[in-house]
Amino acid sequence: MPQNINLAPILIPIVALILGWIIGFFDSNNRTAKKIREAERKAELEINQTRDEAKRAIQAAEAQAAVVVAPSENSLLKLSIDGHNQPCLDLDGQRVDTTQLAPEQRKRLIDLMVTMRPWIEGSVTQKPAATSPAVSRPIAAHTPSLSKPIPPSGTKQTPPAAAPVFQPQPTPVVAAPAIPPKEAAGPTSMVGQIDAILQEHLSGTLLASRKIRLIESLEGGVVVLIDKDRYKSISDVPDAEILTAIRAAVAEWENKYTPG
Repeated sequence: MPQNINLAPILIPIVALILGWIIGFFDSNNRTAKKIREAERKAELEINQTRDEAKRAIQAAEAQAAVVVAPSENSLLKLSIDGHNQPCLDLDGQRVDTTQLAPEQRKRLIDLMVTMRPWIEGSVTQKPAATSPAVSRPIAAHTPSLSKPIPPSGTKQTPPAAAPVFQPQPTPVVAAPAIPPKEAAGPTSMVGQIDAILQEHLSGTLLASRKIRLIESLEGGVVVLIDKDRYKSISDVPDAEILTAIRAAVAEWENKYTPG
């Protein structure tokens, strides 16, 4: 009689292995599906974000093209007319009372006038033409007439008397009257007049040895020379004492040459 074989020890591990493989397969599929869905969600978010950024960039470019941005400028001097047809003055972007100008406002206005001087004058002083020396005229020589009438035939001819020879006398040369030298004309430009006043103020002071001068630049502005230093405007001068002297010269020029 055949003996019964117990297959349980063999079947149980096989069944457990199969069940484990099935569970692992489904779990792996679930994880893979989750990763795929997560990757798709992230990709969709990135696509939407990129689309939104591109849309905002296009809108910003269109807005920038439509709006003209004015350049950054500082208003130094502005003259306008108000509602009552009265002139109004703005200095450095601030409205000032023209009937009661402060000393600082008056100095600032003078500085701006010095800057605008080349635009206002707009002309170059012509130098006088040099006087040409007088051209001496040639002396006319007196030539005696050599032609004599022929006497008629049969008359006794007497030898003609020798004609005197005329020697031309030299004409004395009259020296041209000496032209007195012209006095040096004073400066005609605004910068030259202010510099002349400044030199009078500096004469006999300790600042006279500093070689302080005011000259015109190629653009028509004011250049301050102090020894070997060169400053493009009056306000750039660092020395307070020199700056005060220049301001005093400008104020005197204003009182002397500005009407009112």
